[in-house]
Amino acid sequence: MPERQQRRPRTNDLEAILRPFIQPLVNPREAIVVTLRTAIAAGALKPDAHIRQQALADVFQVSRMPVREALRILAAEGRVDCDDHRGCFVNSPKPIPDTGSLDLLLGQLCQHYRQLQNDSERQTFRARVELALVEPAACGHEASF
Repeated sequence: MPERQQRRPRTNDLEAILRPFIQPLVNPREAIVVTLRTAIAAGALKPDAHIRQQALADVFQVSRMPVREALRILAAEGRVDCDDHRGCFVNSPKPIPDTGSLDLLLGQLCQHYRQLQNDSERQTFRARVELALVEPAACGHEASF
């Protein structure tokens, strides 16, 4: 009696089987940027700490290309300083200038908040303020409220 040959799943069948298990891919460059930003902001990476590309590539299990791209982004933001021959180093945090305008700014924010008509507008406003506090680069140089 000949062996029974099982039907091989077609591509559409396989896709249907795997669809519930597929996870969205995380961009390695973005994962590295966010991780380093957080570590620098938390003080886990001290100013002048040397950041080795190969060490980061090993940690994230990626090639050095996404590491280099991430370090270029952080250098453009001023968080690290990269030199072709020395490597990349964490920058010292820039001091916050004391302009005396914080009270004025907070007053303007509160006044604008009180003028909002409904809870949806207030919730959107709060979310934008929180985003500006957590990730200033997401708002550009001037946040418009």
